Amino acid sequence: MPIDYVTEISLGLSRMTVSGRVIFADLESLVRRQLNDPDYALCSRELVDARDVTPDVTSDELRRYAELIARHNGSLPKTRTAIVTNDDLTFGLARMYSGMVESTGREVEVFRTIADAERWLEVGAASTKSLDA
Repeated sequence: MPIDYVTEISLGLSRMTVSGRVIFADLESLVRRQLNDPDYALCSRELVDARDVTPDVTSDELRRYAELIARHNGSLPKTRTAIVTNDDLTFGLARMYSGMVESTGREVEVFRTIADAERWLEVGAASTKSLDA
């Protein structure tokens, strides 16, 4: 699966890795997994490592994904989400997504480095699993 995550319950943190080609169906599948994951429900922060992703979604599909998140707003935790990417296309799509979910009460910021994302999420030294390692 091109999207996987682990939770660090003691930190209230979900660490997601997104790699390879990602299509809309992958995003839908992710939401279904999160809705059924009791550990994910305990997370208030999310670090998304999208440095190795090849997004294959249109802006319309991204809007549909944001609408899916909004539809399940009461069932998914309100997270501060840091998305890390190193290419302009993914950075732009992530910024677009950030604007689309803003009205749901979610905070989404996009970064170029894991260190900057961890600082914004206030995890850094408390975490034992830095994605830069």
